[in-house]
Amino acid sequence: MNAFCKVAAHAALSALLLQGAHAAAAPLDLNGRGIHHFASASGCPAGGDAAAQSDCNRIAIDLPDARATIDTEARTILFSGQPVGNDIVVGDVLLQGSGIAHDGRRVPLSLQVLVRRKGERWDMESYVHAPVEGNFSQVSIDPYALLVREGTQVRTLMTPERARDLFAQPSLRKRLARSVVSVRSSDGSDTARAGITVGLGFGKLSASVLQAAFKATGANGAAGVDEVFQGGDWEVALEALSNHIPRWVVQRELFLFGLEDQALLRGVRDDGLRTHDTLAFGARSGRGYLRFNGREAPFDGAARAGHAFMQESFMGLILAWRRDHGTPAP
Repeated sequence: MNAFCKVAAHAALSALLLQGAHAAAAPLDLNGRGIHHFASASGCPAGGDAAAQSDCNRIAIDLPDARATIDTEARTILFSGQPVGNDIVVGDVLLQGSGIAHDGRRVPLSLQVLVRRKGERWDMESYVHAPVEGNFSQVSIDPYALLVREGTQVRTLMTPERARDLFAQPSLRKRLARSVVSVRSSDGSDTARAGITVGLGFGKLSASVLQAAFKATGANGAAGVDEVFQGGDWEVALEALSNHIPRWVVQRELFLFGLEDQALLRGVRDDGLRTHDTLAFGARSGRGYLRFNGREAPFDGAARAGHAFMQESFMGLILAWRRDHGTPAP
């Protein structure tokens, strides 16, 4: 049984054993800016410590005056608050699960819903993360409804049924979005650069914007991704291939993966990434480090950042699947 299947089985068994306790749990209120993880009964793409094997669903709140409430009994996530601004990101929800791909294999899947505020009205953008292309059957993902409070009313942004349909029956808009964002293998003779390249645009008009790579050597070099961060040498490396990566996207990625307060990345946080900027974090003999354009500093949060990147980003999901299963990137 591969690592992903073991983790999925563990999560399913835990969900059954703790069903009564979950049913009695009070809603959890999350206030202000921060990253919060909660249990997935549908499996997780990567393991790690015991808590990470089940607590891989995520809510991120970007603003100090926003709130979210998780009701595990009613299976609802409610965003509220009165953040001021026109078309601002309030936060997001990431739900982890799995589905059957066209070749019959069960693969890890995740759904990211970005919650925005446009004046007085809430809006959303949804993204499907998958390590292989195509539609998926037998999708297993926690059936949460995403709600927002507008004045005295509560409105539904996303239903569980619609969430599953995004994997099984994507709309034309989603198909177009898949075509606009392209991913190809960028393996080469330099193993430090082996990985994937992300492009934007259609066909021959696609322009490469970012390269991502993951490598592990030493004691855990041949281990699965879920074991790598427990020790040994590893590195996540990113290189900007364009000046056109939106600054807010870069800033948000730093926030999501615990990098925004690092002094070495102050210029990135303020100005974004420029062509050929290189950012890497990893560990040597268990000691974390952060590197930007050749300058390096100690980074105690490297293992947490690496695990989060490989499990919660669409790039990490593809890199992890390739490493553990030897499947070419889409």
